[in-house]
Amino acid sequence: MTTEKPTSENSSRLLDFSRYFDLSVALTREQRERVYHLRYRVYCEEFGYEPPEVFSNQQEMDTYEESSIHCLVSHRETGKAAGCVRLVLANENSLMPMEGHAGDSLDQAFMSQFSGRRNTLCEISRLAVDSDFRRRRGERETRFGASDAFNFSKREQRTFPLIALFLFMASGAVADVLNRKNCCAIMEPSLFLLLRRAGTVFRRIGDDFEFRGTRAPYYANIDDLVAHAPVELRQMYSAVYQQIAGALEPVPQRTPEPRAAIDRNKDFGLSDFGWSWFRPAFG
Repeated sequence: MTTEKPTSENSSRLLDFSRYFDLSVALTREQRERVYHLRYRVYCEEFGYEPPEVFSNQQEMDTYEESSIHCLVSHRETGKAAGCVRLVLANENSLMPMEGHAGDSLDQAFMSQFSGRRNTLCEISRLAVDSDFRRRRGERETRFGASDAFNFSKREQRTFPLIALFLFMASGAVADVLNRKNCCAIMEPSLFLLLRRAGTVFRRIGDDFEFRGTRAPYYANIDDLVAHAPVELRQMYSAVYQQIAGALEPVPQRTPEPRAAIDRNKDFGLSDFGWSWFRPAFG
């Protein structure tokens, strides 16, 4: 991947984020257990997507963990897990979560093009941000206590909306490094609109279906996502890619396919996208 030089504004955003948070690939058992516990807090205790009594060890897991690579964002000062995401790697012998949940709503004709080459497919899944890092000082309390119980500084709180975005970029970078260029995801309408507003456009590949609310299946090629992203997002992604590639070495550096021209004049402001109110919306 070609490395782009960050602008001074982007460098400031990256420095602020890295000052308060650590982005890592969850390679150790301890790191993965932190991911599963965070998912338990968000998916089971907060939103009730999964029954808490099923996970007596407070580790929310399913059958896809062994075929997944997990990324974790940790708060440096407290050590608290702030957010997580996984990339499920497809194979010829089993379905991805999206394929199982969407059922007949999924465009099977579109998916059939990957028959015999499902090793290029993956699914972004289980993206979650802890409630303490989704709400800022002065906003309503969560069931885990008020966010300002941690006494976050205002500068620190301004980085909270970046957590979900960096997780999303991290999952894309894992797909990029592993040459799993064809990315799928289950999204609720609001998340699709947020991503589109940020300059990340997925293609809808099916009808709405009910799964923890109204959801729809989406697809994007990672090369196309990077090619058409606004310059600011590309620069941030470049930094994330280098970190992910370093964690997953030894891996070959890929050569991107020719890309379309990028509109470098597009106005782009991360703070306007509402990431601080992000709800888990992936399967």
